[in-house]
Amino acid sequence: MDYIQSPRNGKFTSIYMSLVSAGFSNSVKAMQFVQDRPDAVEVRLVADERYTPDMDRIILDKLHYSLGEEMHISIRRVEALERDPSGKVKLIINRLAAPAKMTGNTKE
Repeated sequence: MDYIQSPRNGKFTSIYMSLVSAGFSNSVKAMQFVQDRPDAVEVRLVADERYTPDMDRIILDKLHYSLGEEMHISIRRVEALERDPSGKVKLIINRLAAPAKMTGNTKE
C-alpha cells in the first residue's frame, strides 16, 4: 500500500489522504501526493476554472496540521497526473517507500 511518511506523525495511507482531496471536488478534477524526500510532499492537482489561489492555503493548512509543520509542502498545478506502468493514476506516489511490510504508526 502506498503512503506518505511524516517524520513526526507516521504513515498516512491513501484512505486518509483522500479526505484532503474530497473537500475540493467542485474545483479540483484530480489530486496526487508525491513524496521524494522524507521531509517533503508535492501536491499535484488538475484544477478547473473554479479553483482559486485561496484554496492553496486551505490545502497547505490541512496537510501541515496532519503531517506536521516541519514538512515542506508544495502545490503544483498540472494538466495531467503521473501514471504508473500499468496506466493507473495513483493518489500517492512514495518514492521513499520500501516494498517491505509496513510497520509503525499508520493513519487510515
